[in-house]
Amino acid sequence: DVFLDTTAYNAHSTGCNSLWTGVPLLTYSKVKMASRVAAGMNSAVSLSAYTARTLQDYEDIAIVLGRDPARAERFRRRMTHQRERAWLFDTKGMVALLERGLGMAWDVFLA
Repeated sequence: DVFLDTTAYNAHSTGCNSLWTGVPLLTYSKVKMASRVAAGMNSAVSLSAYTARTLQDYEDIAIVLGRDPARAERFRRRMTHQRERAWLFDTKGMVALLERGLGMAWDVFLA
């Protein structure tokens, strides 16, 4: 399995679900934020190799992933371990950062 992301508007939550289940998220970033979301997710799980630099790279990587089931299995195993340490899936850590930020905003408001 390979998740082939669209270029104009990336996967967002569906891409997160793909990574969580161990399916490679292949993406190609453009300039606008909506086309860079999946690249950020790949980076957050230390898998930037699945963010193509050109459309030709995107096609080449897709072909390699499609023809090599063993590589997909290695990805799945790596992702199973990676998701326990990746900040993308660290809900408690993100909540703590959000709470800290809200506290800082409140302090500024009161000052």
